[in-house]
Amino acid sequence: MKYLKQIYYEMLHQKMMTWVSITGTALAIFLVMVFYLVDRLGTVEVAPESNRGRILLGTFIDIAIEESGEASGGLSHRMANQLYHNLKGVERESYTSWNSDKKDISIKGGESFSISVKMVDNEFWNIYDFSFIDGKPFSKNDIDSRLNKIILTRSVARKIFGEEKVSGREILLGMIPFTVCGVVKDTNPLLATSYALAYIPYYPEKSGYSEIWDEWLGHTQVILLPKHGMDENLIRQEVKDRYKRLQIKGEKEGYTLTYRHQPYNIETTSRGIYSGRDPEKEDPKKWMIYTLLILVPAINLSSMTRSRLRHRVSEIGVLRAFGASKSSILIQVLIENFIITIFGGILGLVLCFIFMVSFSHLFFSFGTNLDGYITPDLNMIFTWRAFLTALVLCCILNLISAFIPSWKASRISPADAIRKVK
Repeated sequence: MKYLKQIYYEMLHQKMMTWVSITGTALAIFLVMVFYLVDRLGTVEVAPESNRGRILLGTFIDIAIEESGEASGGLSHRMANQLYHNLKGVERESYTSWNSDKKDISIKGGESFSISVKMVDNEFWNIYDFSFIDGKPFSKNDIDSRLNKIILTRSVARKIFGEEKVSGREILLGMIPFTVCGVVKDTNPLLATSYALAYIPYYPEKSGYSEIWDEWLGHTQVILLPKHGMDENLIRQEVKDRYKRLQIKGEKEGYTLTYRHQPYNIETTSRGIYSGRDPEKEDPKKWMIYTLLILVPAINLSSMTRSRLRHRVSEIGVLRAFGASKSSILIQVLIENFIITIFGGILGLVLCFIFMVSFSHLFFSFGTNLDGYITPDLNMIFTWRAFLTALVLCCILNLISAFIPSWKASRISPADAIRKVK
């Protein structure tokens, strides 16, 4: 308690230096957190992608066939099945279309508009935790029976029907009648593997390429949910072994497959994946930026701390003369600086969240027909992990900026303090 009273007294009598320190810390935390949050939006775990950290994706294939050339693209259903079906350690697997397609949707006699539609199977709803407002997912029997069923998001249901409880009603999707079997809450487009405005059953179809490619290429993506605690590298090794077996067969039949380290986790997909080459490795520049964002303000704050302590030389000398130990003075100065850092950190976090909510469209340029510019949801910005990360950054900033000047101040002898005052 005596430390807090002393710290309050010193902050009260050095208002300018205190507020300069708090403002400098706030700006440092603001810059670090904006960079951190923009970087982590591709991997944050929020509904319906609450299992994001476990999900693995099989996305494309590279193949060269003698006398036919080379090609890279999405998987055919047959090839996806050969590479990813029934892998050891995988709890669930889902087959979906690689991308969402734009389709016109309407009701009879109503005005049509374009929305993104994703093809998914019944397992998709077991991997992602969508919130159903009305109805339920289509079942495996629905897919096997090739029933034209569709699941709408809340915004689409409201725009078409003016309400949310619309299960059993009919809509036209590209002039083909579909029956609405469920309505789910809207998801954020930044959750790329699950996002769409409507969902229809996935049916394996031909790729649209020439027949020689149909065995390999298509529009299929495989979503894998490993069991808890399963090492994803073991799953990746099994997929690699399947590639090898296909390659041995290919040597006889005149084709060559290239393994691209699939299936990919969310960290890899957030950096961008493209057919025809391996995903980019994590950019070391990111960590250089983090380091600079911490070190530069830490150096400035260290100078401010030294300036504050120069005005307290006599006080420190008196404390030393009355028997205060070096460690007690060091602890007092560190606690004082830590409190300033915490205040600055909280201010920086508030500024960061306001900035991200208000100006995130500067970072994300795409939009939807219904929502305009895309902004991250609040639960994508604020998580306990982000908060604890910011708190750790505050502590690091405090230690870097305050330790050396505090350590030097604690070692001032009473005689030196009096001499400097004179």
